[in-house]
Amino acid sequence: MDGLLCALSAKRHAMLEADPGLLFELSDPSGGEVRGLLRLGKAWHALDILLSREGEDPLLGDAVLARSGTSMRAEGGYGKAKFLPPARVAKVAAALARLPAGLIHDRYGELFGTNVHGNYGQESCAPDEIAFIRERVAETQRAEIAELEGTLAKLKALYADAAKAGHGVMAVVL
Repeated sequence: MDGLLCALSAKRHAMLEADPGLLFELSDPSGGEVRGLLRLGKAWHALDILLSREGEDPLLGDAVLARSGTSMRAEGGYGKAKFLPPARVAKVAAALARLPAGLIHDRYGELFGTNVHGNYGQESCAPDEIAFIRERVAETQRAEIAELEGTLAKLKALYADAAKAGHGVMAVVL
């Protein structure tokens, strides 16, 4: 399962609704860079947990999964794509901009013991574990935090750009 977000102008939205098969062209990982497209990969679920606690915060719950969005004709392997209209995108962008800088680092521990897709946050060891194991676990945790922080920065930029342009955002899990 990979998450995908795409900023959609009214014209791009109409094209996807008219030809839902275009979704698979957008989702092709071998495809080049597409402006307004963010391939979240397996990080989508960890970000959803860390940002919104899986929808507890309804506004941030839209950031990754567009929970309040309208269903589109395009469908991924795990359900229909959802579309957030420009007004909602602006609200999500503002909420993302207000997030504290250390949010991912501070909430990262909340991933442990959850059934998070991609297994983010599952590496752990006891304090009395041998140094080699502690170092490897810490290295994995630092790498995952850095990856999630980088993806969050891209998510914020996507929403800020879409809000500025008056575009909606499509979210889908493939």
